[in-house]
Amino acid sequence: MNKSRPPPTPPPGWYPDPSGGPGQRYWDGSKWTDVNVPSTPPPIGPPIARRSASPLKVLLIIGAVMFALVGGCAACVAAINGHHSSTSTGEAYSNDDCDADITPKKDGICMVSGGGFMHPKLVAGWIRSAGPRDPAHYPNCMWERLSGPDPSDLNMIIASDLGAGSTGPTEVHIEKTDYAFWSKGCQPWELIG
Repeated sequence: MNKSRPPPTPPPGWYPDPSGGPGQRYWDGSKWTDVNVPSTPPPIGPPIARRSASPLKVLLIIGAVMFALVGGCAACVAAINGHHSSTSTGEAYSNDDCDADITPKKDGICMVSGGGFMHPKLVAGWIRSAGPRDPAHYPNCMWERLSGPDPSDLNMIIASDLGAGSTGPTEVHIEKTDYAFWSKGCQPWELIG
């Protein structure tokens, strides 16, 4: 004769409510208790208090962020210079040529800023070029005032003389809201006010 065994009972513990209700009920090993708890038990103990950062730590973080931004800007300028970088003689343009007296000396792009310790680049004001650098090879002095980093993006050109360019002395007013200034085929620029 075959006797069937009763199903094994689970060990004591919290299980989903067998009645189908929300939460869990405790099985003591032989019967369900009346204690019902939510599925996710509430946190135990007081919340952990956060420490505020010391002023020195805050200054170090701000300094690191500024250092990263300046490095990122330098990389952006390098990428821009690579885009419009050759002169009629094949010389590579470097934004360093804007540093000496904050005006462009060769073909290429100069960032515009308020000048000073952090950004000794092209400052707002009037600049002048005596005209084309090499009339035999480049009879025109071409330039663009830019609102962004890409001189080839027409949406970033604020003002320009690109068509025939200037064949004589050229003056351009750089605004402090300009992003950069690009020129090609021009004699060195000088700040005139």
